[in-house]
Amino acid sequence: MFGTNKGFILHLDGSAETGDEITFTAKEGMTEITIDSCVISSESRQYIKPFLQHIKTTCGLPFVVVIKREMEIASMARKIVMWF
Repeated sequence: MFGTNKGFILHLDGSAETGDEITFTAKEGMTEITIDSCVISSESRQYIKPFLQHIKTTCGLPFVVVIKREMEIASMARKIVMWF
């Protein structure tokens, strides 16, 4: 899919109940196919950075990154995309 389209829309989201671990998911934005998902302790840089680096390595450069809320995620996604 990524090779055929020459890119993708990366949609990032974390979900959890208050005080629980976070299920952090990367989906392709048009198809909503889950690219990867992991359980992390928080949406801090130390957990988000390796996850985004893995997405970059396996899927390549997204056309755009869609993030619902967290500025920390947005900051890290911007840096990962800039590394291309």
